[in-house]
Amino acid sequence: MAAGSAVNLVVSTGPAPVTVPNVVGSPQAAAQTALTNAGLKVGTITNSSHATVAAGRVISQNPAAGASVAAGSAVNLVVSTGPAPVTVPNVVGSPQAAAQTALTNAGLKVGTITNSSHASVPSGNVISQNPAAGASVAAGSAVNLVVSTGPAPVTVPNVVGSPQAAAQTALTNAGLKVGTITNSSHATVAAGRVISQNPGAGASVAAGSAVNLVVSTGPAPVTVPNVVGSPQAAAQTALTNAGLKVGTITNSSHASVAAGNVISQNPGRGRV
Repeated sequence: MAAGSAVNLVVSTGPAPVTVPNVVGSPQAAAQTALTNAGLKVGTITNSSHATVAAGRVISQNPAAGASVAAGSAVNLVVSTGPAPVTVPNVVGSPQAAAQTALTNAGLKVGTITNSSHASVPSGNVISQNPAAGASVAAGSAVNLVVSTGPAPVTVPNVVGSPQAAAQTALTNAGLKVGTITNSSHATVAAGRVISQNPGAGASVAAGSAVNLVVSTGPAPVTVPNVVGSPQAAAQTALTNAGLKVGTITNSSHASVAAGNVISQNPGRGRV
């Protein structure tokens, strides 16, 4: 070549720039493979919770998809750990509807609802929950509830024939209340004892229900018939028929009462 001739040069600008592929939403392993195949490096991987991106998938990348970067550049990834954990709210003691709303608002589901009687938790309110209040669980987890049906029903004890005080104690000990007490005479039930009860023995009632009692005042009083002037035999029959007994019979003379007839009686007529 002649002196002074020109020599053309091609000067390197280094490796051709690479267009960053879109790996958002891809599983982490697939994202890393795509970046490597594009001539790039996987940079820092950060984990973060996300409400909608499934665990293990890419939430974001930097540089972003479509960017033109030098070959071998690092692309940082943020990878989802799934939805953030939820703290279970306390719904024990709440009405069932309010408890269900609280769980739903916290991002949880209502699981199995079981009914159970309870001495102090009102009917329809929550007795217990599982998982317990304060537990950290995955969003969408189910919380099971046990809901009260109120106090367990009580079987009414039999107090007929018992003294009133003993009957009242038996009812109280069974978780019941003593209702109205009515007095009534009775031919065979001794005074102060229970003739009848309502509800009857064996009935299943709500705890705290009232049981009404009819208490005997003993046999009904008898009106003494008038037997003065009657023959003795007729007088005795009249007294027996009235539910009375013939007491001491004394004989006495009398100017106007015929022999064998009653001169007087004690108690007198009409006395009880």
